[in-house]
Amino acid sequence: MEDRGEKIVNLAREMLISARETEGNVSYAPETRNLTLKTLCFAMLLTAFGSSAMTHWIDENLRPINRYEKVELEALIFYTARVQSRESGAVRKNLLTKLSLDTLDNIDVNEFRRARDLLRQDIP
Repeated sequence: MEDRGEKIVNLAREMLISARETEGNVSYAPETRNLTLKTLCFAMLLTAFGSSAMTHWIDENLRPINRYEKVELEALIFYTARVQSRESGAVRKNLLTKLSLDTLDNIDVNEFRRARDLLRQDIP
């Protein structure tokens, strides 16, 4: 096992030596940038605020609805059915087809807002 390892190491050394010889005397100097402490602190603050804003937006818009929002949706369905003199099951089915959903149990905040707006439009 050690013999194979030594062969690999020797082969890698030979490859490095041949690569250096083909490059010649060309030296690649890394590009250096001098940044002040103020610039670095400002970049850090921008990054922190940006990630905080994105996290807040994602958490607020992609969360499932809470029980108060579920109650509000059920109340809007009931009130819309009462105003239109229809059954609440028919209003619920109509709403589900407009939203392209199966149930109202596992919806997120964006779908809740759409459903609330649709129900409010149906109320004269």
